[in-house]
Amino acid sequence: MLHNAIPYCRNILFSNNPRVRKEAIRKGWEFKFVKRFSPISEDFLESRLQGKYTKFLQFLVDFPELKSYEYITHLDHKNVISYEEIKRFKSLFLPDKKIFMISSASSCNVLKGLNGACNTFESYRFSESKTREWIQKQVNLGVASWEAQEYATSFIMYKNYHSLLPFLKKVYDTIFLLKQPYCQAIWAVMIQSDLKNINLQSIHWKETNMYRKTPLPFIQDRIRVSRRFFQRILSTIIFSLGFDYEKFRKKYIIKIFGSGIK
Repeated sequence: MLHNAIPYCRNILFSNNPRVRKEAIRKGWEFKFVKRFSPISEDFLESRLQGKYTKFLQFLVDFPELKSYEYITHLDHKNVISYEEIKRFKSLFLPDKKIFMISSASSCNVLKGLNGACNTFESYRFSESKTREWIQKQVNLGVASWEAQEYATSFIMYKNYHSLLPFLKKVYDTIFLLKQPYCQAIWAVMIQSDLKNINLQSIHWKETNMYRKTPLPFIQDRIRVSRRFFQRILSTIIFSLGFDYEKFRKKYIIKIFGSGIK
């Protein structure tokens, strides 16, 4: 499932799945078939790693005609952003900067982010040891720190990016080498040794109205809306009774009804 394309922008969907072509076109996207990842892999981890193809501009190798654009923005399929917010970001983008991102919470560093990710998703745990060893090696070399700020790689706006392409290829190759789809940690580590040349600019996640929402069919989306409505009511009641709603939710609600989709 896809969200509708952003108005007044050239929206391109890069995919190795021709079955999403009709939906993409219907929702305003331009479909680009990625031959290098064909046929579709049945390996979930491999598919997640392939998803980094657009984040780090690797599609410019296969579609070099797109290098003519001054600005290129990567957006994950769950992200929802308006044209007005895109314009605002461009107005904030300083002339000497080449990357514009959204920072994670100020307390979210490489160590905390990786711990949380690996405790939550099996695909991140698959190469957890190898990833930690690699990060520690960078720390020992004096080119990185476990305390470095993480950034949300679900949104990356690039400008005058041609000089960055070798670095972005290195990031992409490292993610595949480590088989670690949690690219926030890899990115946060690798930018530390080259911050001056990367020219990164960021704002805090509370400074944007962009949000994440899994695209769902209409009926499932209505169910999600209903769950959120009842959640607000129930959380108020549970709190008024002096109980911790999150503990109550994990102990009873999720076991009975299952977890919802954000």
